[in-house]
Order: sequence, then C-alpha cells, then structure tokens
Amino acid sequence: MTYTVDGSLPSTMGSLGRRQNVIIVGMGAVGTVLGLLLKANSNCHVTAVCRSNYEAAKSAGIRVVSNVFGDTMFKPDTVVRSSEDAAGLRSYDFVVLTTKVLPNLIDQSELIAPVVGKGSVIVVVQNGLQGEAPLRARFPGNLVLPTVIYVLAARKSANTVEHKNLVRFYIGPDSAPSDKAPSPTVMAPAKQFVEFLKGPNVEAVATPSIQGIKWFKMVWNGTFNPISVLSGLNDTYAMTHHPQVYKLLVSVARELWATGEAVTGQPMATVNGVTDAESYIQASMEYHFQPSMLQDYLAGRPMEIDALVKQPLELARKHNVPTPHLETVYCLITMVQDSHRPQSQSSSVAP
Repeated sequence: MTYTVDGSLPSTMGSLGRRQNVIIVGMGAVGTVLGLLLKANSNCHVTAVCRSNYEAAKSAGIRVVSNVFGDTMFKPDTVVRSSEDAAGLRSYDFVVLTTKVLPNLIDQSELIAPVVGKGSVIVVVQNGLQGEAPLRARFPGNLVLPTVIYVLAARKSANTVEHKNLVRFYIGPDSAPSDKAPSPTVMAPAKQFVEFLKGPNVEAVATPSIQGIKWFKMVWNGTFNPISVLSGLNDTYAMTHHPQVYKLLVSVARELWATGEAVTGQPMATVNGVTDAESYIQASMEYHFQPSMLQDYLAGRPMEIDALVKQPLELARKHNVPTPHLETVYCLITMVQDSHRPQSQSSSVAP
C-alpha cells in the first residue's frame, strides 16, 4: 500500500458534511492503532489524551511498527494531557474510551465526563462484559456503544507500539440477541464509526448483537490472560505447546464457552471459523503473543482481574454453570496480584 510523505497511512475521504471530532482517552497500544486508523480518514479530527506519553506524542507522534501498515507514525491532530484540557477546545462527536478496566482504581465515567457533551456518542473499547453500565448511569442522555477489537499490539516504549497482523473491529448497541432489533437511529452512529475505520487490512463491522461477540472474545481473554501469568510468564505459543497447560487452557475455555451460552441464552457467536472452545485455543498455537495481562504484569501495572476473570466467574455462579478450573485460576491470580507491586497507578490507568 502507498504511504503519505510523512509516513502516515493514506487519507480516505468519506461523504460527511463536516469533519467529526473524535477524542481518544487512553493512548496505549489499542488506542494508538485506533488513532492511526481514524487519522487516516480525512472526515475525522483526532484528539488524543496522553498521560505518560504526552511529550512523545506532542513532539513527534507515536511510532507504529506494524506487519500490516509498515513502519509509520501516528500524529494526532491535537494532543492533550487530560480530558479537562480537551474540554474547552471543541465539542466531541465521538468519545472513545480505551483505558484499562480497573474499577478499584478509577471511575471511568469521571475520566471522560469533561468531554461528554449533548449528542456525544461514547465508544467503549475495553475488555470485560459490564464496563458500559456505569457509563450509561452517568450519561443517560448519551448513546453508549460497546465494541470488540482484535488487534495484536503491544506498547514497547512511550513512543513506540508494535502491531502484528490483525485488526478486526465490531461495534453495536448493547442489546441481548433475544431483544428486538435496534432502531436504525441507534445503529447509525455505529455504522458511521465503522466507515471511519474501513481501509486495507481492516475488518470493521456494525452489529446488532455485540454481546454474543463480546462473550466470544471473553473465552479467549479469560483463558489466556490469567494463565499466561500463572504458567510462569509465557506467551500463547509456549502455553499451547505445553501438554498440561494446553489441557488447562481447553478446560477453562470450555467453562467460559458454556457460561456465555447460559448468560445470552444463545449458541456462542463464532468468529473467523472457530466453532468450539478447543479449536479457539488451537487458533492461537502459531502466534508468539503476550496477552495484555502478562504485558501489565511485566510492566508493573495492575492486571484487569475484575474484567477478565471475576466478571465471567460471577455470571457463571449466577447461572449455575460449573467452573472448577476458572475458580482455581481466579483464586491464584488474585493472590499473585496481592503480592504484585505496581509501579504507579497513574501509568497503569490511562497510558
């Protein structure tokens, strides 16, 4: 593909009457890759809230070393240190939240409150199943859109993100598969955001049944993330090629798969041809990838235990789904976290 003279992605022009103001709160690896894609669309003015990497983003931008997009730079249109700093600059059509889910450390709604205005659409790009609830409670007049993103990316330094070969994005209203179809008015912002992201090597889909897809990703997240830490700090390749760890991965994945079906009342949504828990584990056998919980542990940051293990476990108990392996994993990973000493809360909450 062709790149512009400053090394960024080529710009794409849509049919909107004016540029849409998009603010990204949380410039870790996921936020950076999303920002790169949004900035490539000339319909978007991208503001980035950067905390620990403010100086790097402000001066030269954030380097993205990608197997898909090449070696390029993400240069936001505007860089600020906080939502408070961004509040007086302009009103925002889309508020994109990409921070870690750490309910014991930070109120996510408070983090974005200064930039949520009348008509702002809140796009939640986070792990877990229930992160949208407090946002709906705080902003009842705003549309909150959950998402699921598959992006093999990791932040290597304050100004460098490494991205491998995957960008798959789903967005839609938070309705259960059994609910009536969302209205066109509700689906329209989801479809608009998808148009912002579309481009070569990017699959972006607006869906009326996001919860099923969120559960599908939870099977992976709730399995590989905690076990990557508990197994001795191993990546996906090492875990899937160790016979005993492989069996544990499959057992936990099956428990999460059953829980997702019990909660939604529907067969598990399938993505990319995966139709059962074991084939889902096998799909990761060729990748040398560190799950986000392992990345956080190695960097001295708090781990997303609530979002990735506790939430699905509580729902399994509520729906009477036996999860003996997941119960054990939760017990052990909480003990690891209790003995873990994060470097700082600020660097872990909104990178």
